[in-house]
Amino acid sequence: MLLRKKTGANKAEKQAGKGTDSSSVIPSSPAKLSRIGSLKSKLSRFSPRKANLPKIKIEAHDKDGNAQTSSIIYFWRHLTSQPSFNTTTLGIILLLLAIIGIFMQYSASMIIELSQGVSPLQGWLKPIAYTLIGLLGFTAAYLIPAKFYYYRVPYFLFGGALVLQLLVYKFGIEQGGNRNWIAIPGLPISFQPSELLKLGMIILLTYLISYRCYNPKDWRSVWVVLLGPFLISGAAVMIGKDLGTALIFTTIAFSVYIAAGVKGKYISQLFGLGLGLVVLLILSSSSRRARIGSFFTGASSDPLGVGLQSIRSKWALGTGGLTGVGAGASRQKWKFLPEAHTDFIYAILGEEFGLLGTIAVLILFLLLALVLLRIIKMDKHISCRIYAAGLFGWIVSQALVNICVVVGILPVLGVPLPFISSGGSSLVASYMAFGVLFSLLKQDQKRTLPLGFFKSFTRKSSSVQSQNSGVESKRKNRNLEG
Repeated sequence: MLLRKKTGANKAEKQAGKGTDSSSVIPSSPAKLSRIGSLKSKLSRFSPRKANLPKIKIEAHDKDGNAQTSSIIYFWRHLTSQPSFNTTTLGIILLLLAIIGIFMQYSASMIIELSQGVSPLQGWLKPIAYTLIGLLGFTAAYLIPAKFYYYRVPYFLFGGALVLQLLVYKFGIEQGGNRNWIAIPGLPISFQPSELLKLGMIILLTYLISYRCYNPKDWRSVWVVLLGPFLISGAAVMIGKDLGTALIFTTIAFSVYIAAGVKGKYISQLFGLGLGLVVLLILSSSSRRARIGSFFTGASSDPLGVGLQSIRSKWALGTGGLTGVGAGASRQKWKFLPEAHTDFIYAILGEEFGLLGTIAVLILFLLLALVLLRIIKMDKHISCRIYAAGLFGWIVSQALVNICVVVGILPVLGVPLPFISSGGSSLVASYMAFGVLFSLLKQDQKRTLPLGFFKSFTRKSSSVQSQNSGVESKRKNRNLEG
């Protein structure tokens, strides 16, 4: 009776405009409360005060109609969040590039072996041997603790590589107008010290930036500490008149400085200085002037001279078409295209495997660039980010320059294609460089992919399945009660 009186009073107050807010009125039944709450949630979704549209969730369903709550999406997100994702992806890319490189080096160099009276089957031995040596260097660099690449060791690595590069001026072998190789006594092979100097410069810059060995507010400190290693390396390489390798050193330096956050005025000053030196070096050499002039005037102006390689490389790519003339069936490698097994091996690849083969290699280098950019952006250690930026400026830029030269976008610079062109020094140094990166990334990995990842994934997926089963059982119970 008392409840009725209060209810009536509330109704009277509400009609008079003196009652409490409607949200303070307690419904007399829990069922009514749930219905009112669901109705409010539906109406608030389309309320004019909220501009957000209802979220659409795409779910996969099994044959019984049960929702499969994003197991594939969770698998991919969990996979990419693992520290071992970068190393695993890089390992697969390097393995594929190594296989392609071994076959293409044999295919492009078999005619040279025949002309020298050597069995073409021996063309397999060099690329396989260099790849094995490179893998040994990769393993050694990976097994060395990351602390080894810090402290004072970078100075010794850079200094040793610099001394070897300076020996080129006295004991170097000149080839194609460049003096950039040193013969190994007692062996019929030579090596290129500039490849080791690239690795030494990246390690030294990583150490200097990671440990703040310079004062960013003092321009003298920036020029001496940060820009000094690049200027010394570039000058040592230009002693051998190798402009293409000097340009790769420039891309390495710019990548490292941008990733380190060096002020733009220092980078612009370095760019202006480098551009002036490049123009001066081009004007000081008749062969460089001829190549640059042929690029701007057209290779057809001297089809049997400086324009020969550009014309023949385009012929090779055009002959290949979409699918190529077949493995080992290239015509330009019969000494029609000079340096077919080194700087212009991409043209032989396009002739034998067509546009599809060149795009496949281009995709591999693109994936390599994306993984390195992912490390630069997401890794928590500054040493890994700076070193990955140096590798990006080395491997990715060198591949891009080589491909642009082959297709005619850039003049001939004498830059090989990483992991694919013939050349033991470049191959071994590149593998060692990635071994150092894997060693630096190893400090981030607390568990490996095959065990830790799948254990955590199965544990999470089982909990998700148990939650789904609990939700389905509650639905069935409600349907039975209804």
